[in-house]
Amino acid sequence: MVTIVMSLVTIFALIGDDIRVFGFDKSADNYFYGCLTVSMVLFAAEIWLNTVVIDEFKYSFFFWLDIIATLSLIIDIPWFTNVIRYALVKFPPNYESVNVRPGMVLKSSQDNSSIQQVIKSLRLIRLIRIIKLYKYVSQEKSKDESEDRQSRKKRKKKQIVQAEKTNEEVEESEFKKETDPSKLGKALGDSINKKTIIGVLFMLMVLPLLSPSETDYSANYTLREAFWFGISSCHDPNGFFCNPNMDPSNTLVTAEGWQEVLRGMARSAENQDEYRQRELLWMYLPNWDNQGAIETIPHVNWPHIEGAKDQKDTEHPTPYYWEQTKECAGFVVGDQCQWRYEEMSLISYTP
Repeated sequence: MVTIVMSLVTIFALIGDDIRVFGFDKSADNYFYGCLTVSMVLFAAEIWLNTVVIDEFKYSFFFWLDIIATLSLIIDIPWFTNVIRYALVKFPPNYESVNVRPGMVLKSSQDNSSIQQVIKSLRLIRLIRIIKLYKYVSQEKSKDESEDRQSRKKRKKKQIVQAEKTNEEVEESEFKKETDPSKLGKALGDSINKKTIIGVLFMLMVLPLLSPSETDYSANYTLREAFWFGISSCHDPNGFFCNPNMDPSNTLVTAEGWQEVLRGMARSAENQDEYRQRELLWMYLPNWDNQGAIETIPHVNWPHIEGAKDQKDTEHPTPYYWEQTKECAGFVVGDQCQWRYEEMSLISYTP
């Protein structure tokens, strides 16, 4: 029964975080984190019990693998990772990674994608727990079967004969045990299994670093273009990157052209192929309509249609082509935002 429970806990530790991301929304995260914490406690208790009960387990190969597998659960629990990453490397916790800090450029989340893949691959060490449980069950069954085949009389006779042996006979018997072909084969098999496990785990951690990664820079490019288009209407001599000598009627874009630039930004953020569609939540950049003032763009209009006097004369599913998500907008993203912090990215541009 205990073996079945621990096997189920191991399976949950392997795929529980993926189930959380793909099958549940943000409100269920704390429940999954709690279950993963309980799993870590159960694994730690199992290691302690095996150390006490099984003499061969302490400081063995599987002993260290179990410790690494148990500690690898920490990477799936932000309750611990946020404290560790800030205490060790002064890196902001994940709930601050999408906050805007004026005058400071944060590294893109894509820069650490390879390292994150390596860290996530540590989850596969937890598979060793299932192999280890199967090994212990097999050993226990074989041990019970061998004891059933022996009678009490033979065991008693063996003990009497062993007690009457001389020192030379004992040494000879010990030598035969050490050179027993079955034990040598078992030791060789264990050595091969250890090397195979280490090789596979090492390969799984190195492959993400060697595999080419595709990075989509369309959002960065459109933000850069929108910045310079938006600030082109600024003619304040004291303004940021403004050109007071330029003719106000000779700007880089027109009013409708500026709206098309913003519509391009909204389109560049979309990703229809993903399991969960990506969308643009907030824009903060120079506003062409307000003489290049850097401010929030609350919405983007639909393309102008010939013969239509205003937006109300056209039939569209929404009042605007794009509108900011108020719960996720602003310099600081609050808990009311329906997206997880690790699901959002902060795209910034420094001129």
